[in-house]
Amino acid sequence: MDILAGLIKFFFGSKADKDRKEIEPYVQKIKAIYPSIEQLSNDELRARSEALKQKIADFIAADEARIVELKVILENPTTELEQKEKVSKEIDTLTKRIDEKIEQVLDEILPEASPS
Repeated sequence: MDILAGLIKFFFGSKADKDRKEIEPYVQKIKAIYPSIEQLSNDELRARSEALKQKIADFIAADEARIVELKVILENPTTELEQKEKVSKEIDTLTKRIDEKIEQVLDEILPEASPS
């Protein structure tokens, strides 16, 4: 059994090797930006963190505003059932899109956010 496990590891690599390969690009980006972040004061780091949070909020603001509008329609007692179903589906679609956008922007800012 040890021989089989060794062969599998030899050809396919271990889980740790795969994980390391997956995160290596992020590590390199973090190492590249770290010297500039290392020099910042605590107040500057807090301001930079707030700017990153604001970047995320700005990126999804239009979709969140649309969800607020749709919820008003959804909660209106005069809205017909068919319309409520359409609105609910749109809210679900927007929610998924917001999650995708957040993931996208987090991938972009990860190197900058990691050291702080």
